[in-house]
Amino acid sequence: ALDVIFDNGDTVGATLIGDDQFTDLAVIKIDVPPPAIVPLGDSTILQPGESVIAIGSALGNYTNTVTSGVISGLNRRLELFDGSSAENLIQHDASINPGNSGGPLFNMRGEVIGVNTYGVRRSTDGRAAEGLGFAMSSETVQKIVTVLISSGRVDRPYMGVNTFPLTVLVAETEGIPLTDGAVVYDVPAGGPADAAGLQRGDVITKVNGQVVDRQNQFVNLLYQYKSGDTIQVEVFRLGTNEVHTFDVTLARRDDQG
Repeated sequence: ALDVIFDNGDTVGATLIGDDQFTDLAVIKIDVPPPAIVPLGDSTILQPGESVIAIGSALGNYTNTVTSGVISGLNRRLELFDGSSAENLIQHDASINPGNSGGPLFNMRGEVIGVNTYGVRRSTDGRAAEGLGFAMSSETVQKIVTVLISSGRVDRPYMGVNTFPLTVLVAETEGIPLTDGAVVYDVPAGGPADAAGLQRGDVITKVNGQVVDRQNQFVNLLYQYKSGDTIQVEVFRLGTNEVHTFDVTLARRDDQG
């Protein structure tokens, strides 16, 4: 059960319309008019140096916590744990603590120009970081919310491979004559990739002709398509050093349990 608590203390029940774990966004519905509505701003016209305000529930306990900062960059990319990367992010230095995720990012006109999603405390190589906050842009929010309202979910395709980005260290250690790609470390039995002929140890280098590299992560390229689509996947096969192309018909991720 979901509840919405208004600023005046009133609590009403809510219904989940849909959610999307990839963008960390959800749409809920209430059956009473809200006491107020904030406008959704246009994130495409933002400029670095603009002031912003973030609102959230810091640590899950301190509701309506307000922090301020400035926009440092637009259209930022942030690599995630699963080998994908979040795209079109707003980078700012307003403090983002656990519990702030999902809170709005306002411009100085009181418009929501993003939804705070990530606060980076440490780099992938262990270096400490401060003032690195990221918000999903209102442009992305609008697109995802529209889909969730119309269908309840975003169709994320399932190919049936687990991968990690190829690095220089891995390439040198394994003797792979490539600089970019996605290394397949698992191919679940019965999945689309297994049926097509992909194997553990393959390095995915292209998806429908698009090169897999640091700018175009494999999962992000894959998510351009939907279940039922048949895509061409080019791989470099370790052991034989041969290049193979497979036709893979994508399944629906929600159906994989």
